[in-house]
Amino acid sequence: MYKLAVFDLDGTLLDKHHEISEENLHAIKKLESKGCKIVIATGRPDMLVKEYVKKLDVLEPVISCNGAMIRNPFTKEVVFKKVIGKEDVKDIIELCQKDHRIYMVYTEDAIISTDNYRTQYFIERNQKLEKDSRANFIIEENASYIAETYEVYKILVIEKDADKYLEMYEKFKSFSELTKVQSANGFYDIMPKNTSKKLAIDHLIDHYHIDISEVVAFGDNYNDLEMLKHAGTAITTANGVSAVKEIADFISVDHNESGVSHAINTFLLKENMEA
Repeated sequence: MYKLAVFDLDGTLLDKHHEISEENLHAIKKLESKGCKIVIATGRPDMLVKEYVKKLDVLEPVISCNGAMIRNPFTKEVVFKKVIGKEDVKDIIELCQKDHRIYMVYTEDAIISTDNYRTQYFIERNQKLEKDSRANFIIEENASYIAETYEVYKILVIEKDADKYLEMYEKFKSFSELTKVQSANGFYDIMPKNTSKKLAIDHLIDHYHIDISEVVAFGDNYNDLEMLKHAGTAITTANGVSAVKEIADFISVDHNESGVSHAINTFLLKENMEA
């Protein structure tokens, strides 16, 4: 029987409207009723996860920033955290500014960025949320000030043009002491060296005193790949990238069709959860 289920958010648990469907919610509750702990693992900072933690009504810590932080976003109880070096933070921001690329700096208590479409989206979304579920946004462009003032867990760089993305990819190769991964189309995640959802799961199985064979993981993109290879059982959705589909134990329907629910009901509960 599984003791820990780990869910990626965007492209997996969430639909295109960034919502958890009622079907997914009910299926996760069934899994939880079998004694399985429910954990979110995301590239987002945990302050952008609070609304989903509340909807799922889970008490477990959140794996955020692709594993650079593991904590409960409400109680702030930390299981693990790891930061990017100050000089690297400064250099990354300055490179993004030079090339006119959107970037978002994820710190412990705030998201720091310029005034752009993505910050505006989340600021507007904030207004629809209860106060304790809102994220704190800071508009600040001084790279040296950001680097010296804040502990940074991840920097997201956004480049939707395919050719410019490859150009950006080549430039960031020089930051050899950092972990870089694509988390969605046009999204480039930069974290401290040796950071991943896979390694975060290892911290949690030690924390809960369980075995990796008792872990089932759900994901769809390259930042989920190592986690899915590592987990006892790997599940992806029909929209998952080909590299993820190649190693998945089960490929469900699209995330917009409640792929998590389909996988739990037709694969986990029927095939793997017998008492």
